[in-house]
Parts: sequence; C-alpha cells; structure tokens
Amino acid sequence: MFFLLRAAFWLSLVVLLIPSGEETTSVAQPARSVSPFEAVGAAHSTYEDLKGFCGRNPDTCQTGRVIADGFAAKARTGARWVYEQLDPKDTTATGSTPVPAGEAAPPAASAKDVRAPRPIAGPLPIPRPAV
Repeated sequence: MFFLLRAAFWLSLVVLLIPSGEETTSVAQPARSVSPFEAVGAAHSTYEDLKGFCGRNPDTCQTGRVIADGFAAKARTGARWVYEQLDPKDTTATGSTPVPAGEAAPPAASAKDVRAPRPIAGPLPIPRPAV
C-alpha cells in the first residue's frame, strides 16, 4: 500500500510539472495563476491541519496505529521469509569461500572426480518400443 502512496505522490508531482495548454482554461472564469509561494503556503497550512488530526479524532488515529502495527508485523514476517529463502542451508566450504582459521580446507577434487558420473535422483525414462 505504501507503494501506491509513493506512486501517487510522484505521479501528482509529474502532473504538476506538465505545462497546461490554452484549452485548459475556462472562458467563463478568468484565469488565476498561483505563484510557487502561494502553493507552498497552501501545502504548509494543509500540513498544519493534518498534524492536528489525531487531536480531533483520537479513535481514528488509534485504529490507524493498529493497522500500521499489523502492516509492520507482516512486512517483518515477509522480510524474514525472504532472508530465510536466500540464506544458504549448506555451510560446507566449497573452495569459493574462505575457510575460517583453524579449520582444514577440504581436499581438492581431481579431474577424474569431476568427470565421474553422478547418480540420477528421480524416476528414469522408460524407452518405448519402436513401431
């Protein structure tokens, strides 16, 4: 959900930066341009109004806190799951990682060992009779 808020913010910023054409102004209303200082002042007054929201609506803020806590718990659980999926389960030295001091390095595999056939795990295909 936070992604949607960020996306809405950036899209609204992009829309504000797009120049408006002549056809967007209404003929019935005279066009009023808003200076950047007026826009910042309006944003500041909106921010000040939102700061006092929890003082006016404590029950709504308490519900929002409970929702945010639940969302944070879910995010932590998801991050933990991703970490566990990415964490290697086999911690034996493979030669690509340094061996800690005091431990013996595993013996190097010879070319003969590399070419040795490995057993196939799982069912083998059955050849079909020729027609």
